[in-house]
Amino acid sequence: MKINVTRLIILLTLTFVEPAFPQTIHSIQTQSTPPVIDELILKSGLWNQMAQIEPLVQMGAGQAQDRAGDKRMSDSDFQQLKAAFSSVYSADNLRVDLRRHLADHLSLQDQKSALEWLNSELGQKFTQLEEQIGDSKDETKKQAAIAKLIGSLPSSRIKLLEHFAQVLNLGESYASMMITTRLALAKGLILKAPAGTPEQIESMTRQLESQRPQVIATMRNRAVGQFAYAYESMTDIQIGKYIEFADSPSGRRYHAALIIASEKVMNEATLKMGREINTKKPA
Repeated sequence: MKINVTRLIILLTLTFVEPAFPQTIHSIQTQSTPPVIDELILKSGLWNQMAQIEPLVQMGAGQAQDRAGDKRMSDSDFQQLKAAFSSVYSADNLRVDLRRHLADHLSLQDQKSALEWLNSELGQKFTQLEEQIGDSKDETKKQAAIAKLIGSLPSSRIKLLEHFAQVLNLGESYASMMITTRLALAKGLILKAPAGTPEQIESMTRQLESQRPQVIATMRNRAVGQFAYAYESMTDIQIGKYIEFADSPSGRRYHAALIIASEKVMNEATLKMGREINTKKPA
């Protein structure tokens, strides 16, 4: 008996764990890509951040299962889901795929320009702070701390962080990643199911697109909170320097490439996961 497709879609659309920063994932050397991209991946923190994806996805699925009520998956189906997550979202698999996509979307010159920032004293400090927030084990405690911090910050600091999120186009980018990832899962599941139809995909697409404005607003606010928490020890001047790089032509191309590559990797992985779940049988 295969996994109940409807229940799985309901379960996973109840939650989505988005990357905490525009930086996300990547590396592993191959013969086809210049070594500059490997240094970029390591210096940017992408290599370490990649290892955080699978645990976050597992955590999100567990939380959704806990609050799914009578729509909970059976224990055997849920264990199969967790096994699929472990395989598809493994750090090694995602690093290889993201490395390929990042190389496709970022020129060698822009890779070198990004490395100049990342190798600077200030760039290294920001990367360190971003990695630390990504390593947070208690998400509930972190969110409570963010809410308290936001309430204590002066309006000038909030406006600076909002400008940073706007420069990076985070609300729109996160919304697009969420929608494409959920649709990839649905395609992998529904189109492999005996009763699956393209009309089901079209219906889900319309539903998710109708939620886009709300998701954009939510993700913008969430990004500002993440910035406030991660960069609490940094001065406005230091954050302004980061914004200067991010808003430069090469900086914009660098962050756009990170987001595009991350979205493609998550889309491909989730589509693969949906197909894998629907072809395996529970133990």
